Amino acid sequence: MKHAGVVSELWRYPVAGLQGESLRKAKIIETGISGDRAFHIRDEAGRILGPVPQSTTPAERSILGLGASIDESGRGTVLKVVFEDEVAELDRPDFSRKLDRAVGVPVRLEESSLLATRVKRGRAVHVISNASIRALKRSYPEGDFDVRRFRPNMVLDLGNDAKDFAEESWVGRSLRAGEAVLKVEKPNERCTVTTLPQGSLLEDKRILQTIVDANGRNLGVMCSVEKAGAVGVGDSVFVD
Repeated sequence: MKHAGVVSELWRYPVAGLQGESLRKAKIIETGISGDRAFHIRDEAGRILGPVPQSTTPAERSILGLGASIDESGRGTVLKVVFEDEVAELDRPDFSRKLDRAVGVPVRLEESSLLATRVKRGRAVHVISNASIRALKRSYPEGDFDVRRFRPNMVLDLGNDAKDFAEESWVGRSLRAGEAVLKVEKPNERCTVTTLPQGSLLEDKRILQTIVDANGRNLGVMCSVEKAGAVGVGDSVFVD
């Protein structure tokens, strides 16, 4: 395997559609980073809410204003949702009421039933390189290309000499980061979620247009898991 770079960031999104949490270390399992998208939010009509291009309703926009984290220390795994004014644990008696109010419609939080689908579609781990972000910034210098817009699991620093969108050249190959080995399955086609406000990021419709113009709507790659294992920020990355 050839040395390609290092892991510069790791991200997990415990609740699909909500903002995620930055990690220093993570465990890669068959479905991706352990705890990633382990829950989702469903409305009264039975729809799973998510900021999707086909129907970005006010409720779906609202969930991007919320964050989630998983506390794996001490007393087992505890899911926390980050509201505007506080952090609430799932087992609090007033959690459901707070979630309904934050989203704007009655909803329920439930364990995800879509993890197997992610594995089947080769979408277990989303990887983006600094070379790709750098290429977009060059095309649109005024744009804020904070990686949070693109919801990656793993951000790679490939050095200053890496080719634009370098990770796409790895499709069909294996990528080793720490103890884990991923198979790079396909480029990741982006949607309007990249333009939406979340956290401190402002809405910017030029973000998606820049991706379209610079790289045909693709940014980053989706990977399946060939070998589970631990990975940490600073770990070397190799490609076969």
